[in-house]
Amino acid sequence: MSIEWTYLDNGDPIIQITTDSPALAHLGSDGWIDFDFDGDLYMDDQIVTFHLHHEGRLRGRTITGYWQFDTGLPTNDGGSFTAKRD
Repeated sequence: MSIEWTYLDNGDPIIQITTDSPALAHLGSDGWIDFDFDGDLYMDDQIVTFHLHHEGRLRGRTITGYWQFDTGLPTNDGGSFTAKRD
């Protein structure tokens, strides 16, 4: 199994993460979900270790919530998201 995330800004891809290892996820009985992924990101000929956290609510085939991307660099970011399963 592989997982692929594509983050979009106004419909344009801004970051893509692909892995063959699943993220650690927790799903509550009320639809609350959170999952974390740790990995390496290749930026400007350097490897940056990152931690990517998502939390939100699962309803049907859609998750809405918040994400936080931490690298230990000034590039840390976060925001709201909507994810839909095809």
